[in-house]
Amino acid sequence: MTPLPSLNGWDATRDALHTAAQTLSAVKRARIPQQPNALHLSLYVQRGRLTTRALSTGDVVTLRLATGEIHAEGPAGTLTLPVHGSTGAALLDALAAHFGLDRGALKIERDAQVELHMDPPLAADYARALDTIFEGFARFRAALLGGVTPLIVWPHNFDLSMLWFPGNVPDEASQPHLNFGFEPRSAGFPRPYLYAYARPMPDGFATRPLPAGARWNTDGWNGIVVDYDTLTGEPAPADAVETLLHGLYHALYP
Repeated sequence: MTPLPSLNGWDATRDALHTAAQTLSAVKRARIPQQPNALHLSLYVQRGRLTTRALSTGDVVTLRLATGEIHAEGPAGTLTLPVHGSTGAALLDALAAHFGLDRGALKIERDAQVELHMDPPLAADYARALDTIFEGFARFRAALLGGVTPLIVWPHNFDLSMLWFPGNVPDEASQPHLNFGFEPRSAGFPRPYLYAYARPMPDGFATRPLPAGARWNTDGWNGIVVDYDTLTGEPAPADAVETLLHGLYHALYP
């Protein structure tokens, strides 16, 4: 297997893809009913891309990560939008016109006026990293008993995430659960990382042993962090991610 790419110097590319993902989510929100656990806001992972899957109109909107293109196809016709050199506002304008949506109702959380810049090789590296980490997560998810949500990307933080419910009732608002994810960056974490936490957190959690490379975080939020950079030397990274997630699970739910 191929080791994970370094993802060094990819900040502008990451931010461009993040903005583009939020435009897909804006269209999805306008085209499907509200779903449990806010899944109407999420995007699904396919190899090398993020997608809304079929909307209420039968259309599908996809972000092709390596090429940095938004592609819409279905009854409304076909549309391809390059992300590089565009802005979030321009992408929303084009998508609203294509689908006949109220442009004023399509909003994103990122600055919609910033010009987006992408480096295709770095975008391809992220696509490969996401696919590899998704594979490890998917294997881990398949071994769980209980309720589990889809393994999706949240455009808000651009993180890959899934929830597990020991009580087999998948309701994030009311049921105890564990969350496992892969975050490209967040406040206080400029580099990508894997995370895991419980709601509620177990008593004395910060004293529990963790797998090699993992550490407890208690600054701003309570949970486990594994730096992406500790995984880039793994010869079989999907296997390493799967094994690591099982270790995090046992630390949070012994």
